[in-house]
Amino acid sequence: MNKKTLTLANQKEYTFLKYENILFENQKSQQSLFNGSIFRDCTMQNCDYAKCDFEGAVFYNVTFNKVNLSSCDIKSSYFNNCQFWDCSFSSSAVTDNDFINCEFINCLYNDALLRNITYKNCIITSGNFDMSTITLSKFINCEFNNLLLGNCSFYDHIVDQCHYNNVIINIDTIGRIFGLTLQDLKKFQYIFLGKVYGYAPEEFFNRLDKIFQSKEWRLQQALYKYNVQSYTSYEFIIEIFDTLSFFISNNIIVKHDDLLFLANIIDCLKKSHRLPMFALYQGLEKLGIYMQYLSKKEYINKEELFREFINKMFFVFNELLADFAELFPENLEIGVLQRKALIRIHYDGEKEIDFSQYINNYLKYMGYNDSYYCHLSETKPGSIIEIVVGSIIGVYALQILLYGLNGVIVQLTDMLSKISVIKNKNYQRDFLSNSIKGHQRQPEVLQNTFELLKDKNFNKNITSLASALKKAKILDVSVLADDEERL
Repeated sequence: MNKKTLTLANQKEYTFLKYENILFENQKSQQSLFNGSIFRDCTMQNCDYAKCDFEGAVFYNVTFNKVNLSSCDIKSSYFNNCQFWDCSFSSSAVTDNDFINCEFINCLYNDALLRNITYKNCIITSGNFDMSTITLSKFINCEFNNLLLGNCSFYDHIVDQCHYNNVIINIDTIGRIFGLTLQDLKKFQYIFLGKVYGYAPEEFFNRLDKIFQSKEWRLQQALYKYNVQSYTSYEFIIEIFDTLSFFISNNIIVKHDDLLFLANIIDCLKKSHRLPMFALYQGLEKLGIYMQYLSKKEYINKEELFREFINKMFFVFNELLADFAELFPENLEIGVLQRKALIRIHYDGEKEIDFSQYINNYLKYMGYNDSYYCHLSETKPGSIIEIVVGSIIGVYALQILLYGLNGVIVQLTDMLSKISVIKNKNYQRDFLSNSIKGHQRQPEVLQNTFELLKDKNFNKNITSLASALKKAKILDVSVLADDEERL
């Protein structure tokens, strides 16, 4: 079906209108307002929309071909299945947008600001990014082709399952992008101070950790070590909060964008079930102590920025607790906790962990006697399977440890179906009002755990397990009924 044509004028208001199946060709509508308008199945060709405002605009299946979008305000807009061919975003502010299933071919971004954007299933090929600032964005399953990202500010991003072909980036970007694996880093060519060095030799990556340390780039070092799997999630989160505390006490400026980037990373870890609850709790406890410094004149970091960050982390922690607490009973009879269970733990790893020792140490610190303890009954070869004989409280202890150390929720549906009457259904998710009123409750089996995190010996136990889990991948955990006593 042929598209209808429409003529636009300069300096006009076209807000909150709907355009469907329209051909905009050879149009000039500079400094016009398109706020909140919806474009569907349209084509824009050889058009000039310089200095226009597209805040809150929505685009479905729109093709932009040789369209001038320079000096525009494109904010809080949504683009789905759109193509941009030879378009210019130069000197534009493109912020808080979503680009889903979009393609950008040979576009210009000179002096543009691209910030807080989500790109999902997008392809970015060629183009000019000179002097642009591209920050705090997320790239999910995207493809980068033939790009020079060394003459712009490209940092503080989250990338996930992206592909890179002939891409040049700044060397100092390495510690400023979350999600770049070692395999990804080896695909880039590198530039520093305007000089292209090409692909990095293997020894360069072996030395990077020491390079970051020598320059005291602590956050970059921690991010790099997590990206290349030298840090577990637990170690990474602890290091983030240790570094922030160090910066406060040593009057090293922490920028607002640094805290926004860290908040984005922690939110990403939570959504992907990799955020360790124990580490976040310990980090918040430590940072809370150093926050007291900021009320003194001799400390120069801005207290309000850290307050904003801590408030965000508070809600993330309560979300973690709520998600996890739904698996737990609020109260259990002692007899139920002592019931026998066979715990089957299947994992890939270099050597046997023996989870029973960590479960028993946890139960010991929680005040349970040895009648509740577990023991390793059997180990099967191949990818390792441990059969642990224990109690119901031992099952919960294992769940708490795995979730607390690497964010994995073990869904023991078989067990819950057998003892469904004990599942907690009353956890309050209205955190703010309940916290103010003092009504927020933790399940009984969790109540003392957070206090124990302040105990050095208890911390040695969980740190040891975190180290063991570093080289292991949990594949499955199931609970079997004991032949002598059904659950």
